Amino acid sequence: MSMIRRRLRKTAVTFWAAVAATLFFAVAVPGTASAVPMRTITGRTTCNFNLPYGFYISYASPSGTDWTPWISSGISVIAIDSVSKTWTTTIPTTAGLFALDTFCYADQNEYDGRVFYGTGQYIGYTARLTPGTSSIQSTWSCFRGQGGFGFNGYVHSCTMTAAAYG
Repeated sequence: MSMIRRRLRKTAVTFWAAVAATLFFAVAVPGTASAVPMRTITGRTTCNFNLPYGFYISYASPSGTDWTPWISSGISVIAIDSVSKTWTTTIPTTAGLFALDTFCYADQNEYDGRVFYGTGQYIGYTARLTPGTSSIQSTWSCFRGQGGFGFNGYVHSCTMTAAAYG
């Protein structure tokens, strides 16, 4: 009988020691990484001949030294009419630069499937944002067409034409 008691006592001590250690580390040791504060950015994006497709974003701090790779996940998109969509995503509150890339058809002939011009080189423009916690409502105009801007062939770009913080 004493052998069984010793074994039960040893098991109970080991169990409560494990519980105490778990509680100590859960309460006393801070997490190794804290969550980055985020804010919502919503945009209305318009193309000339069709709905925009394939939304990609990138952002950086105001210095522009830490651009993210192009991101397509986490963007909610809804069609508004035959040439515009709204999209919503979250970005860090520290973001001060923002870029949007999407696909627009170059003209009505391409949209109707009679011809396809190459996707072209991206020459999107960077939008300056005010870092902070307020949400952002933005308006974007996207273009894909023949050359210009010092590029041969087709180019595509998206430019933020308005922003409101609220």
